[in-house]
Amino acid sequence: MSPTFALPILAFVAALLFTPMTSRLAHIKGWVDVPGLRKIHSFPVAYLGGAAVMAALVTALTVGLCLPSTAELLTSGDRRLVAIIVGTLVMFATGVVDDVKDLAATKKLALQMLAALIVVSSGAIIDGINLAEGFRIEFGVFGYLITLLWIVGVTNAVNIIDGLDGLASGLSIVASAAIAWTAIATGHSAAGAVAITLMGAVLGFIPYNLHPARVFLGDAGSLSIGFLLASMAALTATGAPTLLGFGVPLVALGIPILDTAFAMTRRLIERRSMMSPDRNHLHHRLLTMGYGQPATVVALCSVTTFACLVAAVGSLAAHWSGVAAISGSLLCYIALFRIAGAVRIRESLFAVARVATKAKVATEDQQAIDHLQLQLGEADDVHQWWLALEQAAAQLSLTGLELRVRDQVGTSKGLEWIARSIQLGNATDDRRTLVFEVPIPNGSDDAITTLRILSVSADPVDVVARRLGAFARFVATSSHTSISLGESDRASLPYERHQGAMDVEALAAQ
Repeated sequence: MSPTFALPILAFVAALLFTPMTSRLAHIKGWVDVPGLRKIHSFPVAYLGGAAVMAALVTALTVGLCLPSTAELLTSGDRRLVAIIVGTLVMFATGVVDDVKDLAATKKLALQMLAALIVVSSGAIIDGINLAEGFRIEFGVFGYLITLLWIVGVTNAVNIIDGLDGLASGLSIVASAAIAWTAIATGHSAAGAVAITLMGAVLGFIPYNLHPARVFLGDAGSLSIGFLLASMAALTATGAPTLLGFGVPLVALGIPILDTAFAMTRRLIERRSMMSPDRNHLHHRLLTMGYGQPATVVALCSVTTFACLVAAVGSLAAHWSGVAAISGSLLCYIALFRIAGAVRIRESLFAVARVATKAKVATEDQQAIDHLQLQLGEADDVHQWWLALEQAAAQLSLTGLELRVRDQVGTSKGLEWIARSIQLGNATDDRRTLVFEVPIPNGSDDAITTLRILSVSADPVDVVARRLGAFARFVATSSHTSISLGESDRASLPYERHQGAMDVEALAAQ
């Protein structure tokens, strides 16, 4: 039997045997994924399927080193392959701890960086890309950073795509085969042997992972597989004479990479945490369109297989044919995302415009507050102080102000201001009324002074809340520095009303 086929067969058989064993162990220890609002499965499913995959991979490689026919093939690699194996084991240990004890995101990222640094320090670097014969883009020292980001990014991309039964494992089988072929074609026979052995291990695992899954890869599997595939791709790209070395692995991992990139872009535009849940991943959108889990997995794996074949054939032809084939494959992926609704260009542009508008309004509001703050230094009495508050409220598009001073016997005095543009009866269903109260220091007596700030607006709640908060800070600062509503000041408050003023209570009732 050819050494190339002996290793994946060994891994396949080992995974078939190890997976039920790790599944039972996970159930005994309680290492299961419990159904929840963000889960698709309806019953507890065991983690640590990745442990079976990695155990099968290590077993096959160990046996291969003991057999003369395969030992020569595996030992033909250099220290870069050894570094990749070591980094993968670090990643596997990280995933196991995360599956069992839920490792903090910062610690997990730090360990991913450590594992990637092991690979990068060995010399497996994406040092450049050949676009045509005699035309190569060299990355220089930036190759180290690019490789580091590539490995960590792909590792997490494979982890994130693991959202349907059999999806991550199915895509990993296709990617392993594509990277194994690329490695062999570029002269990295030992790396190709490891990649095809990984394919055999995942093939032995996937029968237990298809819908309805009896065991999940877990982080131990998805992180380890993603890391190994990304590192192999970096190795095949190192000094590659053609685009083949990096182009085919890029297409093979294209769907997880694009899915993660689009998800991060959405969260960035929407100003959400990068770790926040997201139901707009490609596989979620396909489920929403009515495709079941098996159909979605088959469709995405089939598309990836076809794209890899196109990229491989194109890369073996003329240089520009490879560029066209790889670019076309990636554009087809993007079209798939667009059709499924996982990429919403128009909505994203509108979201960017909204963010820019909010930022501009926030800047203008803050400039208005800063300008009016300076005027308070010239306020000699409560009426000048009140005039500055009116101007600030008008600049922030607030609706009304009411200053109330009540003494111990219940006597009430104050000042009131209503924006002239507001009229009763003009309120519509899309306008909201918000009232905010700010206590005002009085000095040493027991009178109670309160400033009520009123907003009747159709603007988004977060915009109005920000304006109210900015004005409240403005009042808090000015009340301490410019005026103190003592007894002599309260005597001059006739509860005056401006021309066109309206009752605040009546306006708020709208």
